[in-house]
Amino acid sequence: NFFLGLPMVCRGGYYLLFLVDWAMSGYPLMFICVTEIVIICYSYGLNQFRKDIELMINARPNWYWRISWLFITPGVSVGLIIFSMVSGTQLVLDNYVFPWWAQQLSYLTAAFPVVCIPIWFLYKYCREGGFILF
Repeated sequence: NFFLGLPMVCRGGYYLLFLVDWAMSGYPLMFICVTEIVIICYSYGLNQFRKDIELMINARPNWYWRISWLFITPGVSVGLIIFSMVSGTQLVLDNYVFPWWAQQLSYLTAAFPVVCIPIWFLYKYCREGGFILF
């Protein structure tokens, strides 16, 4: 971690920090949100999840939470992902416009966690006795 953070405290580190912050605070977090809510509601099962919450807090979540987990949260998250991809703007910090290669680097940085989730799923699925998908 020291060597990954070292360039951010050097002369151009503020620009690099802004680039990484911009890349990781956008659609990767929304994609992780959609992935978690889909796995919890549709793979693990919403009724089992509600029973688990009832076990923890001695109260069963009402109809509002069920509708939010099934429809509202995934819909809003997917809408935000689409909006952020469609309305992509040029990276600007103060008056400095980042070059095209820096913007492409930020997109590559943002794509890394998005790509890791399905790859890890396929690895674990095939490794732990699931059907071979290909």
